[in-house]
Amino acid sequence: MSEAPLLKRRVVRLLNAAFGVALLVWLVHRLGLASLIEDVSRLGWGIALVVALGGIAHVAKALAWQLALPPDENNITFLHFFKLRLASEAIGQLGILGQAFGEGLRVSALGSDVPISSRLSSVAIDRGLFVVTGAIVVLVGLVSAPFSLNLAQRWLLYARVFAVGLIILLLALFFAIQKRWPVLSCSARFSQRLGCCRAWLVEREHLITSIENRLFSFHRDSPRAFWASLGLNVLTHIASLCEIYVVLLLMGFNIGILGSLVFEALTKLVNVIGLLNPGNVGTYEGGNVLIARMFSLSSDTGLILAVARRIRSIFWAGIGSVCLLKLNKNRYVSQENSGPQDETQRISVPI
Repeated sequence: MSEAPLLKRRVVRLLNAAFGVALLVWLVHRLGLASLIEDVSRLGWGIALVVALGGIAHVAKALAWQLALPPDENNITFLHFFKLRLASEAIGQLGILGQAFGEGLRVSALGSDVPISSRLSSVAIDRGLFVVTGAIVVLVGLVSAPFSLNLAQRWLLYARVFAVGLIILLLALFFAIQKRWPVLSCSARFSQRLGCCRAWLVEREHLITSIENRLFSFHRDSPRAFWASLGLNVLTHIASLCEIYVVLLLMGFNIGILGSLVFEALTKLVNVIGLLNPGNVGTYEGGNVLIARMFSLSSDTGLILAVARRIRSIFWAGIGSVCLLKLNKNRYVSQENSGPQDETQRISVPI
């Protein structure tokens, strides 16, 4: 990669981060730091409940990922899956690049005892089910929005257009799996013809095909694991919805379960936008303020909700960072005892 595009991307990331920090500082200044701390402290045990709900979500995610691995190759303890999930989530706080590193960590740190094709497909299945269930939550939330919010005609139109787009994407995904459309393998062959990473793709063509077959056959070969994994991913989104309901209820606002669903759906859209901003700093808080205003709540309420959920995120990211340090320590000990490792075993993530 040439220096100019790389420098441009770094400048854009820095500008996004600077904008997010500036927005967060402005929001805190508007409410007042002392007032913000006082309002958050009034939540009391509610913060602990939000943290606990986050823990339930992480446990569900780890179980869902473990189910995505073939049973005959799954001799790894749940605790290891849980540690890897927390470490991956901690790295993912750095934005879209952090999420890419986090997924790479999950693949590499499962160990060479598990075939690389199974490691890659399990992570792809796990991430795919999480994204699909999240998209369904967004879709249901957008459809329910007119019943919970007094939206202007323009925003109603935007919500309907976005909902139709999501329906089309979900239907396309459904038919792609049912008809076994070779999207990955065809894309790899097409890239080879264009000369893009030809040698790399030729060497890994069998691996790509194996992963694709596993993605298509998971729901047929392991229906119980598929539906259990799907249900656990839905549970993670329910936990997020409950966070909103609990915090707002403790603040004296009852928007109901349906309102919490709409709030969470809009928050997920904010998180997608925030992928370009490391840590989603500022954009997440600002997005929550805007969503709160849609519910006729004060800007302060939206900011306090965002801070409460940010505390939960920081708490589990801290534990994930400890897990990451321990994983890397174990890797170095293993390298000293057994010599050089295979490339797929390395945990090449920055600490």
